Amino acid sequence: MEYALREFAVNGYSASSVNNMYDSEQGISKGLIYHYFTSKEELFLACVSECFEELASYMQTHFTGSSMLPLEKSLTDYFTVRLRFFYEHPLYQRIFMESVFIPQGYLSEEIDRCREPMDQMNINLLEELFSRVPLRISMSSSEAARIFIAIVNTTVLRRSAEKGNGFSIQEREETARSIVDILLNGLVDKTNEKTGKETI
Repeated sequence: MEYALREFAVNGYSASSVNNMYDSEQGISKGLIYHYFTSKEELFLACVSECFEELASYMQTHFTGSSMLPLEKSLTDYFTVRLRFFYEHPLYQRIFMESVFIPQGYLSEEIDRCREPMDQMNINLLEELFSRVPLRISMSSSEAARIFIAIVNTTVLRRSAEKGNGFSIQEREETARSIVDILLNGLVDKTNEKTGKETI
């Protein structure tokens, strides 16, 4: 898997080849690869699945989400820990970005299945965070979590489309952090710093 991870991480899915993933000196032959994986697509999906499993495990281990912290700080810490995962595991960066932002159309359903454990972990985590704070009367912590995820994902996807291949993991996490600030604090500063009066 390490050779496959490296190939997809360096060249991306489209430009990768199984021919570059074996090492006869290490006893890893092309035939051995095809014994376990029937195609490049299946091998890529295995790498995607590993990426999300490792990320979910890392988040569960390293993100405490302490109830003593304000919601905004907890959410900011979440993105900080996630970014640290990608710095510590650089081979997963491109695989994550390609599977989330530019998935091959015919693999999108399989990629969604690979993401399910990570997506569910995010929902559970956010539900717990939102349950600590007062929400609008008509909104549950579950609904707040799903709305939050939808807004972050939509914004990040749009930013990714604008920047193309130049959109890095760090920019993705910074974009998500800015959405946290906007969602929790709004867009408009309602107090005039000079007069102390509301501007709207």
